[in-house]
Amino acid sequence: IQGRNLDWKENKYQKYLNLKGITPIAYDWLHTFGKDISCYYLTEGVFDCITALCNGIPAIGLPGVNQEKIIKDLLLKYPDKEIRSIYDNDEAGQLAKQKLANLLNKPVKSIKLPHDVKDLNEFYSKNIA
Repeated sequence: IQGRNLDWKENKYQKYLNLKGITPIAYDWLHTFGKDISCYYLTEGVFDCITALCNGIPAIGLPGVNQEKIIKDLLLKYPDKEIRSIYDNDEAGQLAKQKLANLLNKPVKSIKLPHDVKDLNEFYSKNIA
């Protein structure tokens, strides 16, 4: 179970909250890897992942951007799948994209969002709704 803290910036709390003692996992990785696809996209959070999935983009939602262990586990389990990214437009998202490229030891393809949106969910909210 995961929840989002809506006033996390003002109170300097974590953005996502989990049950105590539970390690967060990547959202929808079992379903996504069950499909016959050659690549998948990492998103920054569950909400962007759900938006991607609803729009036909095979995605896995990371519980935050600093998730090297989860990414390494996915690489070990599914080495034949190409990893791409749809990270947020903020500084943390851009740094995470570079970290992902360093971790994979190669450039990472990604979906580039327009500068006037902060993430994939906001892009679809503005352009589809």
